[in-house]
Amino acid sequence: MVWVQTVLGPYGVYGLMVLAASSATFFPVTPDPLLVPLAIDQTVRYAVFLGVATSLASVTGGMIGYAIGDRFSPWVKKKYGGPRMDQVEAWYQRYGEWVVLVAGFSPLPFKVFTVTSGLLGLRFWVFVPFALVGRMMRFVPLAVVAALYGAQVLAWISRYELPLLFASVLIVGALWWYTRRQEAPAPSAGAGSR
Repeated sequence: MVWVQTVLGPYGVYGLMVLAASSATFFPVTPDPLLVPLAIDQTVRYAVFLGVATSLASVTGGMIGYAIGDRFSPWVKKKYGGPRMDQVEAWYQRYGEWVVLVAGFSPLPFKVFTVTSGLLGLRFWVFVPFALVGRMMRFVPLAVVAALYGAQVLAWISRYELPLLFASVLIVGALWWYTRRQEAPAPSAGAGSR
């Protein structure tokens, strides 16, 4: 947090957008540690602007991550292809937008899902709006809360980041389980009559 605030903080919203775009592609630090200090003591209107700018930059970086996954998709399919890979790809193409949405507003590393979306062939025109909605659900409220409540938000993030991460993993797991259950074939009518 200190490094990000020291190096990118002086550039304000531009540094924030660089951080948001790179964290959706390759960089390990999320935009939160810079978004919150920039939003503290600002008007709600400016906080909304910061949240939207962060979201747009993050999705732009996500598009680059998607392109990276798409570029390496033929190689991965050739090396690891088979019925299991085909099944995972079909599932992701069918339900991946909901995974992207959950990942967008959760503390899960967003870059994993941007690259995976390209890798497994999630439709690009579906990926972008779901990623944008997920990111805005995360960054706009965070910026507004920081503007209203100040430095307490940083302490709250530090305290609850791991529980939120755990909850996000549970949500993605529950979504996966639910969609798998929906795909399960119904038992035949005569199966229980013997």
